[in-house]
Amino acid sequence: GVWTVSPAMRLIVPKATTSYVAEHLGIHPALPIGIADDETVTFADINITGLSLNAAQDEQDLGQDVAYVYQFGEQFTCLHASRIPADSTFIERVRAHKIDVALLPISHEQSENTRIIEFAREIGAEAVIPHTVDPVEHETDLLDTFVEQATEVNLAVRPLKPGERWSNAR
Repeated sequence: GVWTVSPAMRLIVPKATTSYVAEHLGIHPALPIGIADDETVTFADINITGLSLNAAQDEQDLGQDVAYVYQFGEQFTCLHASRIPADSTFIERVRAHKIDVALLPISHEQSENTRIIEFAREIGAEAVIPHTVDPVEHETDLLDTFVEQATEVNLAVRPLKPGERWSNAR
């Protein structure tokens, strides 16, 4: 398996799903590292904090709905979320992390994309890297529309092609 090739690799998952992930991937139950709401784990110089996307903060409700904040030393902080809750307290919780770049989901619904762009601005993100929740959904029109909407409000957007790398070199 992948751990034979990369034994230092870490798999961070919502704490409530560690058993499911281990079973589903056929790996030792200790390999997936569970992270609860507002909990931080550290590897090398990277702090990873889980933020529940659910209004309920108990571990059973955490499920698969977790956003992750990656802080790379003192230089750079990134948010990755599969969806954005319509909850003002979530915005405040994210804003406290001083996000540089946000990896955020885009949608076929223009109103949803407008909400995503507004969220990025509200949390103070310097740039957005858009992603789709459906891994086979990589539509140029969808991306172009999102980039156009974000550019209209002076939000930096950096779409990536599948497999493309991105650097935060400034």
